[in-house]
Amino acid sequence: MKRKADESKGNVKRLDPPEEGRRDYLKTVGALVAGLAIGGAAGWLSKPAERITERVTETVTKTVTAAITPTPTPTPTPTPTPPKPVTVTWIGLRDISSEVALELLKESDFEEKTGITVDAKLYEFGEMVEKSTMDLLAHTGTYDLMSVDEPSLGKYVGMGVLPVDELLEKNPDLPDPDVADFIPAVFDMASRFGDHWYTFPVGTYGNVYGYRSDLFEEYGITKTPETFEEMLDIALKLNAPPDRYGLILYAKRGEYLSYDLGSYLWAYGSGFIDVETKRVQFDSPEGLEAIHFYVDLLLKHKVAPPGCINYGHPEFTDAMRSGLCATGLMIQEAVGAPMEDPEKSIVVGKIKYDVVPGHRWPDGKVLRTPHIGAHSVAINPDTKHPREAYLVANQLTCKEIQEEYMLRGGKAARFSSFESPKVIAKYPYLEAVKNSLPLGRCRPNIPEYPAISEIFSTTLHKILTGEISPANIDEAMHDAAEAGNKILIEVYG
Repeated sequence: MKRKADESKGNVKRLDPPEEGRRDYLKTVGALVAGLAIGGAAGWLSKPAERITERVTETVTKTVTAAITPTPTPTPTPTPTPPKPVTVTWIGLRDISSEVALELLKESDFEEKTGITVDAKLYEFGEMVEKSTMDLLAHTGTYDLMSVDEPSLGKYVGMGVLPVDELLEKNPDLPDPDVADFIPAVFDMASRFGDHWYTFPVGTYGNVYGYRSDLFEEYGITKTPETFEEMLDIALKLNAPPDRYGLILYAKRGEYLSYDLGSYLWAYGSGFIDVETKRVQFDSPEGLEAIHFYVDLLLKHKVAPPGCINYGHPEFTDAMRSGLCATGLMIQEAVGAPMEDPEKSIVVGKIKYDVVPGHRWPDGKVLRTPHIGAHSVAINPDTKHPREAYLVANQLTCKEIQEEYMLRGGKAARFSSFESPKVIAKYPYLEAVKNSLPLGRCRPNIPEYPAISEIFSTTLHKILTGEISPANIDEAMHDAAEAGNKILIEVYG
């Protein structure tokens, strides 16, 4: 009872074997331990095979799981949805700047990226204006984009062409056109009107004095003319009709003739319209003096070919590169690349350029007024694709194409146009262009200008063709001015 009580308390009293049985006790205990060890080992080794497999399998599975991260099933990359095909129709001016810009657009990946195909309709100036005007007035939306000559900007704004800055505000995801890179003297007159800007300048034009350097050397002419009178003297020395004429005029009826007269009118102190008084200027004493000088070049001195009264862009260019004309106030479309094309030009390497001459005033100063401007691209208010039209206009004029655009003969509208050493090396004439821009003048871009210009050029063309006698120049131009002022008075009073 006492042992049970002690066990219940956890204090079991050890019972030592008697001394005489100690050896037997140790043998018994040793045998028991040995037996247990041998038996345990035998028992372990005699476990069923499936239990060993289970243990090994479990161990391997855990090891692999810990060492290898499961590879997620890849998510299939969705196939990009191709852009919806859209055709943007552009009615433009058939000139080298439009043609080069269009070439570069078609050679690029623009269509593949955007799904936009450009259908270009290029025309001579008069036909282009007629077709685009009819489209705007009828609201047919035949053309998404249309070219606008600088002095016609106000007229097109009045017909509703879209303000580009407003389109950008509504669509901030459209690419930035980098307006700051456009030459201000061009952009401010050819693209801005009032508080908005409406067009992308595609190509500039600005006349420079072009001359046959080989003939200058042959005839001992050592410097370019500073005044119109010096220009005439040189033209008379080089004049050898009908094979060669000393001077070229850009005298086709319409805006061509108005353009050619600009440098003369401004240099003499006149112009087309006084934008402050809103009255015609060309019949002022200074304006009439300039017109008399111009008419005499063709009819009295005969230093220009008779056919010049029909010279538009192509005819003017051909007359210079064929060697028919030796000097003149050259339109930009004829400057540079067209003269250096060996397949079409016989004067390759022989034409050099300088700033246009001017008129010497009583104080001895010479006023030179190069005629600058640009034809630009505007968005039709009736287009069904204003975003796509914007993308096309931006691509045609973007900064990224300027080097190649200029190398192929495009005319500079951006500062970046002058940055390429390749371009400067290929076209030294750009030096004359750069020197002309700060001196340049633009025709007024008020809405009434095109109508007044038509009156002016029609009257002057009749004088050049003999329909109106040169003896009646003053009277004819006063009548033209009166008709122009009627238009201005109706609008401005």
